[in-house]
Amino acid sequence: MRIIEIVFDSGRLLMMIAVGILTSIGVSSCEEHTDIYDNTIKVGSILLSDNTITAPAGFDTDSHQAAGIIFYVNKDTVLGVGL
Repeated sequence: MRIIEIVFDSGRLLMMIAVGILTSIGVSSCEEHTDIYDNTIKVGSILLSDNTITAPAGFDTDSHQAAGIIFYVNKDTVLGVGL
């Protein structure tokens, strides 16, 4: 049986530890997560009763009332179906 011995000098070992610590700090985040959604008009967007359009991710059943769903978008033409 062969035993392989790996020898690190102290400088190289310290460098590897420092890189590991910095990598773990860089991966974790302390900032609060905020959901950002795309609110551009596209198929599946929701037409609200106040004639505004929102993305499904931005639709809040407590403060919005849906009036229709967008089913066709092409340049300056938007078609929807009422609910």
